[in-house]
Amino acid sequence: MSLEHLDTLIAFATVMLGVSLLITTLTQMVSAFLGLRGTNLRWGLKALIENIYPDSRKHAHDIAEAVLRHPLISDSSLSIIRQKVPLLQRWQLANHVTVAEFVRILERITVQTGAGDLKTAMHNIVQHAQPQPGANAPAVPGVAEEFQFWFETAMGRTAQRFRLHMRVWTILFAVALCLALHLDSLQLYTQLSSDAELRAGLVAASSTLSAKAQQPAQTADEKVALENLAQQAREIKSSLDATRLNLIPSPYPKPWYSTYEGRRHLLGVLFTIALLSLGAPFWYNVLKSLSSLKPLLANKPDNSGGATS
Repeated sequence: MSLEHLDTLIAFATVMLGVSLLITTLTQMVSAFLGLRGTNLRWGLKALIENIYPDSRKHAHDIAEAVLRHPLISDSSLSIIRQKVPLLQRWQLANHVTVAEFVRILERITVQTGAGDLKTAMHNIVQHAQPQPGANAPAVPGVAEEFQFWFETAMGRTAQRFRLHMRVWTILFAVALCLALHLDSLQLYTQLSSDAELRAGLVAASSTLSAKAQQPAQTADEKVALENLAQQAREIKSSLDATRLNLIPSPYPKPWYSTYEGRRHLLGVLFTIALLSLGAPFWYNVLKSLSSLKPLLANKPDNSGGATS
C-alpha cells in the first residue's frame, strides 16, 4: 500500500467520522429534547413495580414519576416546577437513580403523600424493599437483597431499551442525511483518489475530528445540553467545510430525487447509509488505526531498486 492510497482511506474515514459525529449530535439532541434517558428510566421503574408488586400496578406510573421528578434526584433545574406540561415533565425526570436513592426518596414521598390508595401502594413497596428483621446484612444498607436484584435487572433492561431507541434514531438520521445530501460513498472515494488537495485537507482535519469524537457526553440539564449540542454540530460542520468538501451538492438537483434514476448512484447512497449506521465510535477506531499506519509506511525503505541521483 502506498502513502497515497493510505491517505485516501484516511480521508474517506475522516468524512465518515465527521458525518457520523453530525448524526450522533442530532441523535443526542433528540434524546435531550424528548428526555429519552428520563422516560426510559421511568419505564424501567414502572416495569419493576408492575412485575414485582402487582397490587401497585395501577399507581406504578405515578410512583415512578414522583421519584424521578423529586428535586433531590432530578438532574434538571426545572424539577421545582409542578405544572403538568408534557415536554416539561420529560425534562424534569432524573437520568439516573440508584437502588438506595429510590428506596429513600420513595420513603420520603410516602410520608408527604395524603391518605389514599397511592400512599398505601408506596408504603407497601417501601416495606418490601427494606430488609426483614433477622436477615443477613444486605450489600446495600437498608435495601433487601431480592429487591436490589430485581432493581438491577430492571435497570439492565432499561439501558438496552435506551440503546435501541438511540440506534433507531441513528439509522433514521443516516437515511435522511444521505438521501438529502446525495452522499454517494463510491463517488466520494473516486473523488478523493483523484483530488490531492481535498485529500490533504481531510487528512489534516482528521486529528480535529478525532478529538471531537473523544469529547465526553453532555451531563447538564436538557436545555443547556441542547445549546451545547447545537454548538458542537456547527463546529463539526465548520471543520468539514474548511477542507473544501461540499456536503451539499452544488447545484442542488431539482427535483431532489432526480439523480436517483441512476442505479450506481442509488447503490452508492445506500452503501453510505449502511456505513454510517455503524456509528461514530466505529469510524473513530478505523481512523485511529489508519493514522497509526502512516508513520510506519512513511519510514518504510524504498525497495523498488530505482537509481538515485
